[in-house]
Amino acid sequence: MSSRRIVVPAALIALTFASLASGQNRQHRRAVWANRPNRAAYAPYYANAAYRGTPATGDVQTLTQAYSTLASADHDYKGHRIKAMHAIKKAARMMGQRLGGDGKAKEPQTLSDEQLRGVQSMLQKVRGTVGGRNSQRVVQHINEAIQHLTVALSTK
Repeated sequence: MSSRRIVVPAALIALTFASLASGQNRQHRRAVWANRPNRAAYAPYYANAAYRGTPATGDVQTLTQAYSTLASADHDYKGHRIKAMHAIKKAARMMGQRLGGDGKAKEPQTLSDEQLRGVQSMLQKVRGTVGGRNSQRVVQHINEAIQHLTVALSTK
């Protein structure tokens, strides 16, 4: 019984000192982080991790334009338009570009179909010019987007 009376207060004292020590460590970590340069000035982690080549700016711009065109197109394609947008987003992300957003425009179906055909031809042109270490994966995502656009255009 007497050993229990000694062990419990000793454990509480040990926990108190341990929590005080971790608080000092936390203050040190905050000071270290405060002295680091702005992290936004560096390239995003995914730009260096996945795409080790230098992407042509035209390729990235074409993917950005294709994504924004699909975002503003009509939404009546049974999910294939959005799947193509996701594939384009993955390809652009592997090339170091972030894409996002989904337009809310309402267009006539014929105009929307023409936009999808235009995006499809843009992607077919860009597919042949992609280079770099992980270009095969980028081309796979572009091919996936082209396939979804083909299905979307066949959907009425």
